[in-house]
Amino acid sequence: MELDWKSIAGTVAPLAPTLGKVLGAGFGPVGAIIGGLAGNAIAAAFGTEETPEAVGKAIAEDPNAAEKLQRLEAERGQEILAQAQVKIEELKQQTEQQRISADDTDRARRFNLALVSSNSPLSWGASILAVVFTSAFFVVLSIVLVHSDTVKDNPVLLILLGTLTAGMGQILGYFFGSSAGSKDKDMRFDAIAANAMAKPNPSPAVVEMVRAASGKKK
Repeated sequence: MELDWKSIAGTVAPLAPTLGKVLGAGFGPVGAIIGGLAGNAIAAAFGTEETPEAVGKAIAEDPNAAEKLQRLEAERGQEILAQAQVKIEELKQQTEQQRISADDTDRARRFNLALVSSNSPLSWGASILAVVFTSAFFVVLSIVLVHSDTVKDNPVLLILLGTLTAGMGQILGYFFGSSAGSKDKDMRFDAIAANAMAKPNPSPAVVEMVRAASGKKK
């Protein structure tokens, strides 16, 4: 379940602007990850569970909440903001790698379709390779399962199994596809949104535009 740290950003921001900014950065999975950097730190300061509900309740019930938030802001605000910016960059790089991988798979599919359209015997190449690869995977897997006591002393066989396992994921993705493309699009949007919202004093126009776009995704 995604933690909606934005729900307490408005409460925290007047007392700790930097922490509030991190709490409200981004939407969806990225928002949960980025907001959690500040949310978990606040939870530790208040000695409560690391959820928006528990933190919000602790802030509302603690008479010293303002002092605790301001102290955390002064001691760790910039550090947490820097961590958020680093995490955003990491997520952007990951989603870019996913996009490149998805594009490569799409090009391979289109190339194979072109071979089929031209009645080329090479159009069977991908299917034959997939059958050979899959057969090898199950053969090696069977050996590992049957001879598990001796396989641990054979690093070559373990490396081969690891290579075949990774290849099976690519084969399944090539022939059966996945929802990786749509997830990648959403992750890239979330990363851009988080980057915009995490900047000092984002303009109201940008904030509203990002929120409106996020609403259209749902």
